[in-house]
Amino acid sequence: FHTRGAARLREFNAGVDALVSDALDQPQRPIYMYVGGGVLCVYWFGALQGAGPTEFAVLQPHENPPPGAILLGGTWPRPDSVVIRRHGIYGVHRIEPE
Repeated sequence: FHTRGAARLREFNAGVDALVSDALDQPQRPIYMYVGGGVLCVYWFGALQGAGPTEFAVLQPHENPPPGAILLGGTWPRPDSVVIRRHGIYGVHRIEPE
């Protein structure tokens, strides 16, 4: 970790703190994310930055965020989204209006 820690991608949730910070900088609420292992990390890093659980919403795999929403996810954006920022293997996306 001490010699190669800065180069990590997924280990130790690298990039999630910056991802949450960038998402919280956006005015849209709630901030959406899909159900999975990263949800707890988002809540954790959100809490460290003063965000409560109501700032976030968890989607099931078959659900879609509404147009204009902020979505936390991987670096491959959905066809209806614009990447706001990328951190390692994670990204902050804005869903475009229909």
